[in-house]
Amino acid sequence: MLYAGGIARGSDEKAIHEVSGMTKIRYQQSDVFEPLSLQWKNGEFELKFTQPLAEDSGITGQSFAAFSWGMQNTQNYGGPKVGDRAHRVEVTKISENRRSVRLRVEGIREGRVLNLRVSPKLKSEAGEALRSGDAFYTMTKLPGLEQPTLLTTADSTEILRSGGWFDWGGDELGASVYQTYCMACHRKDKQPGIAPSFAGLYGSQRKYTLPSGESVTGLADEAYLRESILEPNAKLTDGYAPGLMPMIGGQLSKDQLDALVKYIKGIK
Repeated sequence: MLYAGGIARGSDEKAIHEVSGMTKIRYQQSDVFEPLSLQWKNGEFELKFTQPLAEDSGITGQSFAAFSWGMQNTQNYGGPKVGDRAHRVEVTKISENRRSVRLRVEGIREGRVLNLRVSPKLKSEAGEALRSGDAFYTMTKLPGLEQPTLLTTADSTEILRSGGWFDWGGDELGASVYQTYCMACHRKDKQPGIAPSFAGLYGSQRKYTLPSGESVTGLADEAYLRESILEPNAKLTDGYAPGLMPMIGGQLSKDQLDALVKYIKGIK
């Protein structure tokens, strides 16, 4: 039997009580389909899965998204992400048992965290959808590579080619940004959490507090969403303390910000 515990912070005691505590985790005698491990081997990443990939998966570099960032040291606990960037991915090999793929990720540097995301359209040999498509790797040292940005391109005959799955626009990009920056605190249902839920947020009337201390009621329109992402302390939702949300706005490109706003608007 496995138990997991967690605590929340903030001024909403009811929400803290709802999400804090111990959770019992029991094995259900079945294996889910998801990434099992991510390892660095001879200038490439090897991604292993818990189940074999479908033979007709047509997996290619566009079946993956790769992001990396550094972490800024602070005198406080933890620190913000810095230097967020995206990377191009190439698939160089699929194992015979179809349980692992070799990936070349361009522009890998030391001292950065890599988030590799697998397309949700990928299926297992048994037709099962991905439970979770995220894998993380902290590149503390690049062995034997003095110029990590000068990785050679794989021979064209070695790269598996087919139609891509990731279309970096619209809801898919918005969902990716949400999962990377928002999902840990902002829920998509109307259950209480450590931050305001996104469910039904757009177009609703919100009670919030200005930096002056004045309490105001206003419409959560697109301008409100953008301001809340770029300046999270400008209009604090009632019941939440200032400084809880990190300043992620400066890390997002214009396309990422636009996609995230569109995604939030669509959460009912």
